[in-house]
Amino acid sequence: MLIVAFYVIVIKDKHKTVYSSNGSYIKVYGRDGCGNTQRMRRYLKKDHISYDYYNVDDKKISIPMNKKMREAGIDTSYYLLPVVEVNGKFFTNPHYNTVIETYYNKNKID
Repeated sequence: MLIVAFYVIVIKDKHKTVYSSNGSYIKVYGRDGCGNTQRMRRYLKKDHISYDYYNVDDKKISIPMNKKMREAGIDTSYYLLPVVEVNGKFFTNPHYNTVIETYYNKNKID
Protein backbone atom coordinates (compact mmCIF):
# COMPACT_ATOMS: atom_id res chain seq x y z
CA MET A 1 0.00 0.00 0.00
CA LEU A 2 1.37 3.39 -0.95
CA ILE A 3 0.28 6.40 1.09
CA VAL A 4 0.97 9.81 -0.34
CA ALA A 5 0.76 12.93 1.79
CA PHE A 6 1.26 16.44 0.56
CA TYR A 7 1.21 19.96 1.92
CA VAL A 8 0.01 23.14 0.30
CA ILE A 9 1.77 26.32 1.33
CA VAL A 10 -0.19 29.53 1.09
CA ILE A 11 1.75 32.77 1.45
CA LYS A 12 -0.23 35.43 3.26
CA ASP A 13 0.92 38.49 5.19
CA LYS A 14 4.59 37.48 4.79
CA HIS A 15 3.94 34.28 6.77
CA LYS A 16 3.48 30.79 5.44
CA THR A 17 0.51 28.79 6.60
CA VAL A 18 1.14 25.08 6.26
CA TYR A 19 -2.01 23.08 5.63
CA SER A 20 -2.14 19.32 5.90
CA SER A 21 -3.57 17.33 3.02
CA ASN A 22 -7.01 17.45 4.69
CA GLY A 23 -6.89 21.24 5.14
CA SER A 24 -6.03 21.23 8.85
CA TYR A 25 -3.59 23.74 10.29
CA ILE A 26 -2.10 24.82 13.61
CA LYS A 27 -0.81 28.27 14.55
CA VAL A 28 1.01 28.72 17.86
CA TYR A 29 1.17 32.25 19.25
CA GLY A 30 3.53 32.70 22.17
CA ARG A 31 6.87 33.94 23.44
CA ASP A 32 10.34 32.51 23.01
CA GLY A 33 10.85 32.62 26.79
CA CYS A 34 7.49 31.05 27.70
CA GLY A 35 7.81 27.49 29.00
CA ASN A 36 4.24 26.55 28.02
CA THR A 37 4.77 27.84 24.48
CA GLN A 38 8.04 25.97 24.06
CA ARG A 39 6.51 22.78 25.48
CA MET A 40 3.67 22.91 22.94
CA ARG A 41 6.19 23.44 20.14
CA ARG A 42 8.30 20.48 21.34
CA TYR A 43 5.27 18.17 21.44
CA LEU A 44 4.21 19.17 17.93
CA LYS A 45 7.74 18.72 16.61
CA LYS A 46 8.13 15.34 18.35
CA ASP A 47 4.93 14.12 16.67
CA HIS A 48 5.98 15.57 13.28
CA ILE A 49 3.00 17.93 13.17
CA SER A 50 3.58 20.99 10.99
CA TYR A 51 2.64 24.29 12.57
CA ASP A 52 3.34 28.01 12.29
CA TYR A 53 4.87 29.88 15.21
CA TYR A 54 4.24 33.58 15.84
CA ASN A 55 6.00 35.60 18.54
CA VAL A 56 3.44 37.84 20.26
CA ASP A 57 6.14 40.29 21.36
CA ASP A 58 5.86 41.63 17.79
CA LYS A 59 2.90 44.06 17.65
CA LYS A 60 2.39 43.13 13.98
CA ILE A 61 1.49 39.68 15.29
CA SER A 62 -0.25 40.41 18.61
CA ILE A 63 -2.67 43.10 17.39
CA PRO A 64 -4.25 41.00 14.61
CA MET A 65 -4.21 37.91 16.87
CA ASN A 66 -6.12 39.78 19.60
CA LYS A 67 -8.61 41.05 17.03
CA LYS A 68 -9.24 37.50 15.77
CA MET A 69 -9.64 36.27 19.35
CA ARG A 70 -12.19 39.00 20.15
CA GLU A 71 -14.09 38.14 16.96
CA ALA A 72 -14.17 34.52 18.22
CA GLY A 73 -15.67 35.73 21.52
CA ILE A 74 -12.52 35.31 23.64
CA ASP A 75 -11.74 37.92 26.29
CA THR A 76 -8.34 39.42 25.46
CA SER A 77 -7.89 41.44 28.65
CA TYR A 78 -6.01 38.49 30.19
CA TYR A 79 -5.09 35.06 28.86
CA LEU A 80 -2.37 32.47 29.25
CA LEU A 81 0.09 31.55 26.53
CA PRO A 82 0.34 29.88 24.22
CA VAL A 83 -2.67 30.81 22.18
CA VAL A 84 -3.19 28.03 19.68
CA GLU A 85 -5.38 28.37 16.61
CA VAL A 86 -6.44 25.03 15.16
CA ASN A 87 -8.60 25.00 12.06
CA GLY A 88 -10.02 28.42 12.98
CA LYS A 89 -10.70 27.59 16.65
CA PHE A 90 -8.76 29.42 19.37
CA PHE A 91 -7.48 27.90 22.62
CA THR A 92 -5.53 29.60 25.39
CA ASN A 93 -2.87 27.45 27.03
CA PRO A 94 -4.58 24.26 25.82
CA HIS A 95 -3.72 20.70 26.71
CA TYR A 96 -1.80 19.06 23.87
CA ASN A 97 -4.50 16.39 23.41
CA THR A 98 -7.12 19.09 22.77
CA VAL A 99 -4.95 20.55 20.00
CA ILE A 100 -4.33 17.17 18.38
CA GLU A 101 -7.97 16.05 18.56
CA THR A 102 -9.12 19.31 16.96
CA TYR A 103 -6.42 19.05 14.30
CA TYR A 104 -7.27 15.51 13.25
CA ASN A 105 -11.06 15.83 13.57
CA LYS A 106 -11.43 18.73 11.14
CA ASN A 107 -13.58 16.82 8.67
CA LYS A 108 -15.17 14.39 11.11
CA ILE A 109 -18.94 14.19 10.91
CA ASP A 110 -20.70 13.73 14.25
